[in-house]
Parts: sequence; structure tokens; C-alpha cells
Amino acid sequence: MLFGTFGPFHVLAVVSLVTIALGLLPVILRRPKKNWYEHHAYLMSWSYVGLAAAAAAEVTSRVPDSPFWWMVVGGSLVVVALGQRLINTKVPGIVEPFRRMKR
Repeated sequence: MLFGTFGPFHVLAVVSLVTIALGLLPVILRRPKKNWYEHHAYLMSWSYVGLAAAAAAEVTSRVPDSPFWWMVVGGSLVVVALGQRLINTKVPGIVEPFRRMKR
């Protein structure tokens, strides 16, 4: 056990759960507000980036003879930065057709 108690990885797991829940909430409640699809797209995208960052942290932490924290934080930050770039460039184009739809 790394910390022996509730640690930063547990906090990130809770953040992931909240991101998924908030992304699904408008769909589950069937009471979508204006632009719900945009919020859904961003939250689901960030949820995926979090999953990919966790995978990168797990992989980089296994590199032999490397500084644990630098590898975990560095690998995660690289994935988050790439994810942010992709989300900011791709999601607006994905949700644009939904903005033009009549309800």
C-alpha cells in the first residue's frame, strides 16, 4: 500500500466518478437543458482523458530504476496536455451539428 490511507489516487478516482456521473446525468434524467450535448461531450471526453492518464501513470510507474513520482506525474501530465489539445480542437466541431438542430 502506497499511502496506507486515502491518497491522491483515490481522489482522482472520485473525480473520475463525478465526471462520468455529470456527463450521464442529462441523459439519464431525460430532462436535458439547452446545450446538454455540449456538456456531455466535454465531460465524457475528459473522463476518457482521465482514464488514459491513469493508464500512463501505471505504465510509467513500472519503468525500472526510475523516480516514481516524476514518472507518474510526468506521464499523466503529458496525456492530460494532449487530451486538452484534442478536446479543445475536436469537440467543438463534433457538437456543432447539434447546435443547428431544431428541437
